[in-house]
Amino acid sequence: SFAMAWRNLGWAHWKYTKKFDEAARAYAKAIELDPKQPMFLEEIDQVYEAKGENVQVRYDLLKTRHDIGVKRYYPLASEVITGTFVGDYDYVLDLLRNCYFPTREGVANFHDVYVNALLLAGQQKLAQGSYREAIRLFEEAFTFPENHQVFYVDTRTPGDARIYYMIADAYEKMGNKTKAQLNYQKAVSVNVKKTDYRYWQALAYRKTGKADKAEILFNSLVEDGKRNTVQRVVNFYGAEGTTGETVESVNTKAYYTTGLGELGLGNSSKAMECFKKSLELKPDNLWSMVMLKQLQTLKQTK
Repeated sequence: SFAMAWRNLGWAHWKYTKKFDEAARAYAKAIELDPKQPMFLEEIDQVYEAKGENVQVRYDLLKTRHDIGVKRYYPLASEVITGTFVGDYDYVLDLLRNCYFPTREGVANFHDVYVNALLLAGQQKLAQGSYREAIRLFEEAFTFPENHQVFYVDTRTPGDARIYYMIADAYEKMGNKTKAQLNYQKAVSVNVKKTDYRYWQALAYRKTGKADKAEILFNSLVEDGKRNTVQRVVNFYGAEGTTGETVESVNTKAYYTTGLGELGLGNSSKAMECFKKSLELKPDNLWSMVMLKQLQTLKQTK
């Protein structure tokens, strides 16, 4: 069909010529000719991601064609991811609680997607003064819903440090110092390994009077972030639905890591610059966007 011919042209520009604008135009034509083909929706979103398209544009496309995208895993998962990025939390959480997300190759981090949506929805409630609702959402992040097919196999979950810290922060804002300290202590007891969750554990160390341990973690984040920047990437294997790692995908994480460390050390300007560089490389880096917005808001209130 003509629709498939346009799709094939888009695929060639995406995978071989790397002309992502041309690829996007070809896929758009394919969708125009055959709007009920979920594969076209899946692939155009991946092209948009590769070209650094505005996340709102990607989300609008996926949400308005939800009845088509839901027929395949990747466009549905991307609808959740982009919806979380733009802050449509109620809609996204409804999808996460009621749609089926089967385990697939290349989607091992889906539980992180679920946790991100809950934590950011909770942070929104916290900012609105709805402390109990925020805590309820934060605590839900410890769950592993059956419809996600993600199984809890290791009690040493580094991300728990961030969840416990946010719960503690909410209790502190409520004026419940006892429960706040209890959860700060839980945050510092988590084995965060060499992950970025060291940032939230370091914040918890400060809250428990151990500023020296906090500084060690913040410095380690700066050192690791700088060490992890690369000039080139060699992919030996790319999981289904992905294009493997790129210089941009590696360095966006490295700048984010460095930014967390600089922020913890009180170097707000350096942290802001790192988060901006991270987003220049990957405009859909969720937590770089979150941290940058927090810094910008703080700067405006001073």
